[in-house]
Amino acid sequence: MNLSAVWNRLTGGFLQYSDDINSPDRYRLLRRNIVTLMLFVTIIPLTVMAVINHYEYQSGIKKEIVNPLHRLASRTKHTFELFLEECLNIIRFIASSYSFEDFSDKKTLNRIFKNKTIISRPALSCPIKLSINTYCIYIQ
Repeated sequence: MNLSAVWNRLTGGFLQYSDDINSPDRYRLLRRNIVTLMLFVTIIPLTVMAVINHYEYQSGIKKEIVNPLHRLASRTKHTFELFLEECLNIIRFIASSYSFEDFSDKKTLNRIFKNKTIISRPALSCPIKLSINTYCIYIQ
């Protein structure tokens, strides 16, 4: 097989024109072929670059935005878990310090919950109000 036969098979005669076509038709055919080739030459690399750019943009967004947000949410979750565990330990301490009869007596409950020295936590930045029925504990 020679090179022109391979070229004809690949292009399907798209780029060939016969000698019996008159001059204006020949130039129209030549212009059509040039425009078509120029479109292919420009659109194919543009499409490839757009796909590569999209992929790089998505990975950059994930690195710059999603990963730091994920770390921030994880740290916040850990902080809340520690805080809730501390509050649960405080409630366990109060429950283990007094008997059921002490909690069923209103006078004892008033004395327990009015006593401001039950729990003093300077590590907490804001006071937290834990309510049990109508009685409240203020953690400072």
